[in-house]
Amino acid sequence: MSDDDNLHIAVIGSGGAAMAAALKAAERGARITLIERGTIGGTCVNTGCVPSKIMIRAAHLAHLRRTSPFDDGISSTVPVIRR
Repeated sequence: MSDDDNLHIAVIGSGGAAMAAALKAAERGARITLIERGTIGGTCVNTGCVPSKIMIRAAHLAHLRRTSPFDDGISSTVPVIRR
């Protein structure tokens, strides 16, 4: 099959499902055009699931540290979050 005969697919968005579709199509020989108006990765990676889980884990660790009976005399500073 020549390059002109290959299927050309446009994938709109770059979230998890879009990336999976693009990778699967590329594995099968399709040429892919990825269209994304924002940041590559989509909501889950950049502002949703992943960042939320990181913040929840950090808050949990901070809580454990504050309530630990073995934490007497250890000082720390609160991190600054820059947006």
